[in-house]
Amino acid sequence: MKKNTTAYDAWIALENLFQDNKSARALHLQSKLNNTRLESFKDMAAYCQEVLGGLTEQYRTIATVIRSTKPLPDFNNTRSQLCQEETDIAARALHAAQTAGTALQASAKSVH
Repeated sequence: MKKNTTAYDAWIALENLFQDNKSARALHLQSKLNNTRLESFKDMAAYCQEVLGGLTEQYRTIATVIRSTKPLPDFNNTRSQLCQEETDIAARALHAAQTAGTALQASAKSVH
């Protein structure tokens, strides 16, 4: 961080890092999902395992939970769980950025 950086500047820098390549990752996952065909798998469970395996590291925990649910949840329930995880990830990132901003402000005040 540069001297005289505000908490807002730090937040924007963190947000940019977090959002980096978001569109490219989304396109890649969309393409992979579109090209993953049920007929390539022995059954629906194997297909779902492949799709869940394509999730990014951020979704590892929820993918494990979904995989271990017996029977596997239906599509709408799975989608709901993944959307909630996405919301939680964004909230954790915001909290981390706010905490970093607070620490940055405290550090700047102690320097002066």
